[in-house]
Amino acid sequence: MEITVLDIQILKALHREVKEVSLLIKEMTAPYKALQRKHSSTPLY
Repeated sequence: MEITVLDIQILKALHREVKEVSLLIKEMTAPYKALQRKHSSTPLY
């Protein structure tokens, strides 16, 4: 199977998208993780 320049461009674009999404998820989950750390002594029901 031959890898073309287009394939490489698509892969690079995908890689960027994945990085952006994972950064977004980190930003979104950060407050929840901080809350869990504060309340880690009390069980979550």
